[in-house]
Amino acid sequence: MRTGSKPWVALAVGTALATAAACGSVPVGKNPVRPPSAPARPQVSVGRVQRLAFTSATSGWMAFSPPGAPATIEMAYTGNGGTTWTRTNRFQVVSPGGWTWVPLGRRALLVVVSSPSGTGSLQRVLTTTDRGQTWNTAQFYSPVGPGYVVAAKTGTRAACALVVSGPGLSGVSAALYCGRVTARWHRVATGFGTSPNGYLPGIFPNGLTITGRQAWITGQNVSSGPDLLYASHDAGQSFQPLSVPMLVATNADTWPVVVTAGTAPALPVITYPPTGAAFVVYHQAAQGAWQATTPVTTHANPGPPDALLYSAVSTQVMFVRGRHTLYATANGGTTWTPVYHSTAAWDAIQFATANQGWAVAGPATLLLHTADGGRTWTTVRYRVYRRH
Repeated sequence: MRTGSKPWVALAVGTALATAAACGSVPVGKNPVRPPSAPARPQVSVGRVQRLAFTSATSGWMAFSPPGAPATIEMAYTGNGGTTWTRTNRFQVVSPGGWTWVPLGRRALLVVVSSPSGTGSLQRVLTTTDRGQTWNTAQFYSPVGPGYVVAAKTGTRAACALVVSGPGLSGVSAALYCGRVTARWHRVATGFGTSPNGYLPGIFPNGLTITGRQAWITGQNVSSGPDLLYASHDAGQSFQPLSVPMLVATNADTWPVVVTAGTAPALPVITYPPTGAAFVVYHQAAQGAWQATTPVTTHANPGPPDALLYSAVSTQVMFVRGRHTLYATANGGTTWTPVYHSTAAWDAIQFATANQGWAVAGPATLLLHTADGGRTWTTVRYRVYRRH
């Protein structure tokens, strides 16, 4: 009498094989077939971190130069708070100020690179909307230059760039261009104050801010004139100098105007009296005048402008680091609180939120992170990889 296999045994064996196959672990004899492992991602050496731009607690961009190549800028993106980075692009610059960038969102970035072209400069506009996986390239020629550039976003897919020449006794020659990331850029500004031929007198630009039809150019005074702020009410077609009641100082820098919905625009200013650098925030009143808050003195920091580091989250939340101490304000500069003290040299700070921040420490490759508004910092053991 024949006794075939029991149906439930066959079913059980078939189910087990199907489950194993789904999990990728089906045994074949004594030597199971294993899928080939992915090739290791080659790492990229970082010589000096130039800039950071985090758009959230996890997403951010890094610009760095490889060892021994200060004129080469490498771009990298992180999606996990800075632990791992993927190199996305690289380009050459003719001067430290010959390029600028503007995050347009968590995955989008705009980069403008200026290079000499005859008597003017050729501007390359590089944009990505997919974390650097692909880049779109556009360009426009400017009679100004070879240029120093500052930029500002005007939307999720549009921005403007101010191209300026080197500073002179009369100021700088400047031109403002705007465009969408996938379209041709065009010249917008037709005048800066009463100066002919596009000259921006008395100021070397540090920043450009545009919101709606309001626009501001801020910078460093390069002549005896007091102009440190230019404003536009026609979306950047023309700019006029504004008077800012500066504190007593031998020199001053205005940083990009900060705009947050529902609050008055804020103007951060660094003054350099003989006793040491001081930081003060001006807020624009209803009648248009700029009123100063309480300055924070960074205690005997007479060094160059970039010896004082600054980052703004909004018109109310800002951070400033002098020689050794990091200060924070949550009320637009009315009061400042020392939150961290360290004798180590820092090269940059950048806060994405009131709590999440990053810093670059010497020798310009050490990345630090804080999750509590700067009170404690940890070293990020990051790696930069080439894209496959």
